[in-house]
Amino acid sequence: MADSNNVITARSMRNMPWANPRFNPATAMREGELRPLGFAPVAKFSVVDRQFRITDRQLPPIGPRYVYAHVVDDEVIRIGSGQHLPSRFDQYQLDVTAGITGEMQRRIELQGKKMSETHLAEMRGWKEIMAAYDYGTIYAKPGTLAEEDTLLRKHPPRLTRRNLKPPTG
Repeated sequence: MADSNNVITARSMRNMPWANPRFNPATAMREGELRPLGFAPVAKFSVVDRQFRITDRQLPPIGPRYVYAHVVDDEVIRIGSGQHLPSRFDQYQLDVTAGITGEMQRRIELQGKKMSETHLAEMRGWKEIMAAYDYGTIYAKPGTLAEEDTLLRKHPPRLTRRNLKPPTG
């Protein structure tokens, strides 16, 4: 659902079935907003031969909780947090690759309702975005769940999994 230049636009993103219903282009966080908040680039990501790869890693060791942001084309598309980023990013490589190749659906069918770390709806989003863009950057900083929640409320990104389901009630 990219435009004629193979670029995913806010208009085309709204029509994608996986798009975060809380996403609003007007409140989307931009790459330039990360550094003033203490974020620094820690890795690059791309798809090579249908394999999602996180490279150029400059990841911190196990320690405090880190808040991280995936950025593509100046937009923060996903915000998350974790204590051990190397293993978190290893899992992303497996899950996003499985989403891109169609293996994720088979995994879910084999596991029943048990989902992998990355939700199937998010996988559809990663597949579309990575088909349109060659690479992205991951930023991270020491942070708390409260900081992550504040960013998610203020700037709901396209792919953050807990925001993918429409609000109830």
